[in-house]
Amino acid sequence: MYRNISSNSFWPQMRFTRFFLIAGLIALANCGGSAPPRLFLLSSGAVQVPGERAMVSSGSRDVAVGRSPAVGARAASVAVIVPQYLDRPEIMIRTSDVELEPLPDAKWAEDLAMTASRKLADDLNRLLPGYDIVPWPNRLERRVAYRIEVSLSHFEMESPNQVVIAGTWAITDDAAKERASAKFQNAAPLAASDPKSIAETMSRLLGGVSSPIAAELQKQQQIVGRR
Repeated sequence: MYRNISSNSFWPQMRFTRFFLIAGLIALANCGGSAPPRLFLLSSGAVQVPGERAMVSSGSRDVAVGRSPAVGARAASVAVIVPQYLDRPEIMIRTSDVELEPLPDAKWAEDLAMTASRKLADDLNRLLPGYDIVPWPNRLERRVAYRIEVSLSHFEMESPNQVVIAGTWAITDDAAKERASAKFQNAAPLAASDPKSIAETMSRLLGGVSSPIAAELQKQQQIVGRR
């Protein structure tokens, strides 16, 4: 004889059994899986403080960043563009002219372009406290007097143990007219080839780009102030 199973008791038991089956599979996967990757950001470290000389390598005359606040401080946005081969969560290292490898168990906590833009904006605000410089894109769209674009052609660790940075920066005004631009290229040795040392060295190299940009921003503001 067949048992008459009431639907009122059968389906709750099935849902209960399915819940514990799924929970067991998740627990089993977590036990057998690898440890989560370490997450890294570019940090705002020591930059050339106002008053130290920061020369502009553009077509305009050399100027120095001064200690006094900028005349008629203005808002600016800064955007960093990275090569497509670096536009990925993994921290990449160059092993040859034609080959790159990701660092194991290490990733960027956000897009490399975003953390670079945020770091550069923080450095510029520290150099020019009278300015309001924000990374782009940002949630609050605002009108700015200047747009700073930093286009990187290289920004990675390469053998032997060093980090390289190369690219161009440009400043345009609110009428989309270019006010200044320059190329840059630099390298720094690594104390160790671990992800933390790589992220810190990349931060220092990007910080070196901020000083000439700050000098040029201050110069542009002084020109506006004399009009």
